[in-house]
Parts: sequence; structure tokens; C-alpha cells
Amino acid sequence: MKAMQDNIIKEIDHLIKDQMYYRDIPGLSIGIVLNHELKLQKGYGWADHACNKEMSADAIFHMASISKLFTATAVMQFVEQRVLDLDEPFIRYLPDFKPEQPMVKEITLKQLLSHTSGMPDCDDYEWELARDDEAALHEYVMSQTDISLLSRPGERFNYSNIAYEILGDIVSYQSGISFDDYCKQYILNPLEMKSSHFIMKLVDQQRLVSPHIKDGDNKIRVSPVFPYNRAHGPSSTLYSTVEELSRFACSMMTLWQNKPSPVLKCSTFMTMMTPQAKIKEAEQIGLGWFISQYDQQTFYGHEGNDIGFRTTFAMIPSKGLAIIVLANLQTASTRKIMRGIYDIIS
Repeated sequence: MKAMQDNIIKEIDHLIKDQMYYRDIPGLSIGIVLNHELKLQKGYGWADHACNKEMSADAIFHMASISKLFTATAVMQFVEQRVLDLDEPFIRYLPDFKPEQPMVKEITLKQLLSHTSGMPDCDDYEWELARDDEAALHEYVMSQTDISLLSRPGERFNYSNIAYEILGDIVSYQSGISFDDYCKQYILNPLEMKSSHFIMKLVDQQRLVSPHIKDGDNKIRVSPVFPYNRAHGPSSTLYSTVEELSRFACSMMTLWQNKPSPVLKCSTFMTMMTPQAKIKEAEQIGLGWFISQYDQQTFYGHEGNDIGFRTTFAMIPSKGLAIIVLANLQTASTRKIMRGIYDIIS
């Protein structure tokens, strides 16, 4: 692996500026972790295009579905404590949930985590409502009791945000506190992710990046709707920075080396990284983690995609490498940029 020298950084700058130009990306932030150290942290473009607010290196982004990695971690903490059993039906741990379709009662925690439950995806996040009360998540989950499965539990991969809202509600029910508070207390704080939270109003608003969209004239503007609704916290609403996500990456790659982490045991982490189902050629799903092949290497991570945001979090443990790419445009090419950065530094 090459050192993070000036010429390497220039190549990365060139790659990113090209992608920003051709894809009309208003702002972007990247982080590169190598050997448990954040080697590069950099912001590009605008955090808010309308008021010419530049992207800072410590800008706070809406993470979208990268949030699911933290929800999965929370669930697995309870598995470690033997409070939850992956192979048990989830309704055992959420007794208020009384599904109308009998087959839903067969769904296990493992199937929820690996998107093999048969549950459909959410079709309306009601971002415009922006609910922020503690009851939002549980009320949303209870509204899904009439859900109709797309396939039998365990039969195949069906990506489902609904499944992760259920998992978050189970975390809340089992812990006796809100999902958001649980994650802050037992995952974010131990990893010293001090700026990060699942509740938008609790993050530094001056550093919060604005979502951007393209209007009818194909011009970039700030979205009138921010993708926040506490009902969808477990699937979507982690707010964090490149630097703090790098702390999560370092902790996970420490576990890969069979060394202790403040949030999980090594054996638990390896269970999460074990493939559960095939998605397509060269891509599988573990327990929360997507597993893909590129350049004869195995990448572990997640992507996010909500109104005004696109995010990519990737780890290549065999190289001690993690690459984070966060953008404030839904159509941004964050995965392509992540792979381009990998090509430059590998």
C-alpha cells in the first residue's frame, strides 16, 4: 500500500473534482483509514449551495442506510448478553406486535438483520412530517401489523427498511429506553463519536449539511424537505462525520484482528460478517453488512440513499483499509468514487 503522499492526494482530488463536475455534486466529504489511523479527511464543494457555505472536513451528514450498521450492532449486543436469540421469532421480543398474516410470526431476528424476512420495503417515509417524539418509532412499527410478505421467511433477499425499524423497536423494548438513547449510550459514546446522534436536533446545526436536489430545469438547489423522521431512525437517521465514522471502522477492523472493541466481541462481529444470502453475482449479505468483491478483495460495508444524500462506507480488512464517501446529492456517484480512491491507493 502506498503512503498517503502529496501526489496520491492530488490524484484523489482530481478524481473527486471530475465526478463532482460531471455528476453535478454540490458537496462531498471523504475519509481514508489505513492501519487504524485516519490518513485523509477532506471536504469538497458546498455544504449549502444556496448560501455558499463551504464543506468543512468535520461536516455532519445524514447517513441514510449506513445507520443500519449501528442498529445491527445494537441488536447483537443483546445477542451477546443472551437477551436475544437470532434464531427465535422476533415477535417473542416485541409482544405488542400482533401480525395479521400468520407467516410473519415465523420471521426470526436473523432474517430481519439479513433482509431475508420477506418483508417489503417502506414506500413512504413521511419526511415532510419530521416527527421527533419518542413514540414515533413504536407507533410506526405497530402500524405495520397488516404487512403482507413478498416471500416466505428465509427464502430470498428482499431489502426492507421496515425490518430495521422493527429491530430498533426491539432494542428500545428490551433496553427500556429509546432506540436513539440506547445507541448513543452503548455504541456512539464508547467509540467517542461525540458529534454523532440519531436525533437531528441534538447535533451541531452549524455543521449539519443541507440536502440538495435537481429542480425541473436540472439545476441544483437545496431540498425543501430534510430526510428526518424519528420513526425511521433505525434504518436511516444517524448523523455523523467522516472522522467519527472512521472510529467505527477502526473498532470493527480491530475486531477482525481478534482484538477487543468497546462495543462487540470478536466472535459476535465475525458472525455478523458471515454471508447469509446471495444478492447477485459478487455480492452477499451478512447480518447488517453487505459483502462484495472488487479487485479480488472482499469489501464489507453499507451504502445510504435518501432525499438529498448519498453515502458509502466500505472496509477492506485484509488491507487494514476503510474508505468513507459522503455526498449531499442523492444521485452522487459515491460508490464509484470509493472504488476510484481504492484503485489509486492500492
